[in-house]
Amino acid sequence: MANNIIISSSFETVMDVTQTLGGKAYNFKARDQIIGASSGKFTNTYNAAKTKKIVMVLNDTTKDEWEEAGVGGGQSTVTTGGGYTGATVNMFYLSFDSEVGSGKTVTVYTNDVTNGILTVGQSIIIPLVIDSDEIYIKGSEAYTADVSEIHITMIATAN
Repeated sequence: MANNIIISSSFETVMDVTQTLGGKAYNFKARDQIIGASSGKFTNTYNAAKTKKIVMVLNDTTKDEWEEAGVGGGQSTVTTGGGYTGATVNMFYLSFDSEVGSGKTVTVYTNDVTNGILTVGQSIIIPLVIDSDEIYIKGSEAYTADVSEIHITMIATAN
């Protein structure tokens, strides 16, 4: 039996609508009637020995490989899973778990493509086939203890 990773996704398009009735302007949100909403599921196999999870405080304001991103001064990084150096990643996940301060972002890239700019509480799952050294992340602010911190979780699976 193969190990499976099941990725569920959904989207909904919402438009800002302004309408004037009886001389009064109304602003509201409505589902886009052309695109609408949808959901789906994607299943792929993965090798449990080639799965890595990193929980860390990010201290990297330059685009850097996800496994080599800087860690906030003296903070520990918790890494579970095995080494798969040079492996082809078939799923990458990043969660912006919490922050100290406010207004920070984490940007996720595959090569030169920006896949997402996350704020606290957001996450991204990218089902892809790419070398592990072609996934990059960048934080919007450098680490300053108890003033500016970005706490993230990253997971990658490979075959």
